[in-house]
Amino acid sequence: MKHFIFPILLGCSLVLISGCGQKAPPGFPAIYPMTVTVTDGATPIPNVRVSLQPADVGLATAYASSGVTDARGVTTIGTMQGSYGKMGIPEGEFIITLEELVEFDVGVTPAQYYALSIPERAKVSAEKAKKRAEYQWKVPEGLRTVGTDKSAHPLRYTAKKGKNELTIDVAQYKE
Repeated sequence: MKHFIFPILLGCSLVLISGCGQKAPPGFPAIYPMTVTVTDGATPIPNVRVSLQPADVGLATAYASSGVTDARGVTTIGTMQGSYGKMGIPEGEFIITLEELVEFDVGVTPAQYYALSIPERAKVSAEKAKKRAEYQWKVPEGLRTVGTDKSAHPLRYTAKKGKNELTIDVAQYKE
């Protein structure tokens, strides 16, 4: 699993760093520091992508804010617009989704997978699907996606000027 997460974190870091020295694109909002901690009761949940989507539909595609939790369940949020990125989040109301980044290892590398015949690929895909179905997700289903009715989504946050800190305890949302 570490081999899966490291390239993602490295890629995200490089993209955000590449924004350094670049001019912000027109309309890029002021950004303020934000950290998010994700727990299940007192237990931190690592490898969770925390995505914050503007609640204002007009801004929903203007920029993307997200981060991936570390072993302590903590992430620092970064905001991207096109190829420009900066650590932090703009002011405003956000809908938050949580996605566990789990690699379901079936003993086949991506290169090996693409070298397989179509029937062999189907077998590997079915094995991954089975593992995914059997996995005990820490993040409840209702926090992983935003349905068609955004107003009903349970995770929201209003970012303000200055430092923003949020702890999300998924235990509160389990049935």
